[in-house]
Amino acid sequence: MYNRPIEFRVWDLMLKRFVPFIPILLASIEDGKSYVYQEYTGLKDRNNKKIFEGDIVKTYKEHICSIDVHWTEYTQGEIKWLCQCFKVCQVNIGAQYLHTYAFCECCPCGLEIIGNNFENPELTSDEVLK
Repeated sequence: MYNRPIEFRVWDLMLKRFVPFIPILLASIEDGKSYVYQEYTGLKDRNNKKIFEGDIVKTYKEHICSIDVHWTEYTQGEIKWLCQCFKVCQVNIGAQYLHTYAFCECCPCGLEIIGNNFENPELTSDEVLK
């Protein structure tokens, strides 16, 4: 396990956009406002962008250290919090621990953010993920 900063981004379901995280917003959930909080994983992608849960990432097979994906050059997956850890959920592969994507000298990790589940819902469809 690694230490990571606790950081969130906030999706406003009514405005349909990300809004600044203000701790007071946590209390407003009880007031009938609709926000979705997505936590920072503590990792950055190959372009040095922070990876949050809900991000859709492209994975590269040369960075996958524990699964056999010889049938594809890359695939896409969604970052989710499952079983008390962050995982990359991918069609035909399943949910792999985020740390399965090995660190290397060429980039912070073998992932590239290509969107998120709110702004790019089309990227989460089974057809696109195959």
